[in-house]
Amino acid sequence: MKFSIYWVLVKFPFPSLCSISLPKESKAKVSIGCLSLIFLIIDSLFPSLSKEYGPLQMKKFLKYEMDKYLQGRGSEQKKELPLMYNEGQQYIHYNKGSLIFYALKDYLGEETVNKILREYINDVAFQKAPFTRSTELVERFKKAVPEDKKYLIEDFFETITFYCNKTKSVIFTKNDDKYEVIIESDNKKFRSDELGEEHEISMNDYIDVGIFDKDENILYLEKRKIKSGKNIFHIYVDKKPYKAGIDPINKLIDKNPKDHLLKAIEVQK
Repeated sequence: MKFSIYWVLVKFPFPSLCSISLPKESKAKVSIGCLSLIFLIIDSLFPSLSKEYGPLQMKKFLKYEMDKYLQGRGSEQKKELPLMYNEGQQYIHYNKGSLIFYALKDYLGEETVNKILREYINDVAFQKAPFTRSTELVERFKKAVPEDKKYLIEDFFETITFYCNKTKSVIFTKNDDKYEVIIESDNKKFRSDELGEEHEISMNDYIDVGIFDKDENILYLEKRKIKSGKNIFHIYVDKKPYKAGIDPINKLIDKNPKDHLLKAIEVQK
């Protein structure tokens, strides 16, 4: 049972969970127990929420976690570190962590993540000092990621990375029994240092593009390669679209996710 696997990972290898202290010589001070706890929450809670209430309701939960993370970093008195190096800041390992690991399961697939965790448990459970470190777990994820998605590990764990994915317009026309939807977006990606200084970096990333009907049913939800700057997507769906946009479920960390989805406007041919 998957819940039991995660429970063993959380409960036994690291009994003190989020208060565990790693060797001073290591910069990887994030508690593996905290990371494991987040996986347990994701596995037992997120899928049921998403399946029962739909992806756009799941978006509300993810936005709550994102808001808490952004508020936390805004009031940081010392410095913010990447997830895998954090020094016990709750807004990082809980709020940012839940966002990152939800996205990780989405990009890698649940089976892949479960397999990595299962193998990790077998290798490190009940170990004596020196204890496992966050770098060891992250390295396992890195090896499992396809070459064209290696950037995910750097963005999620090793750096402080943000997106600015803005949907600028959504129009559609009816063509016989299909609807052609044209989505225009403006996309940027930023990286921050420990003190909050940000700079834009180039992007060529896989990001969700979604189209929904009036009842919030998914008409289209696929990852598309999105580059920095202006992007235009032509997508055909079988039903009349109501809303559409970029990263519509808030899987990626964005300071202004309200502009991800726009109402679709019908235009004549």
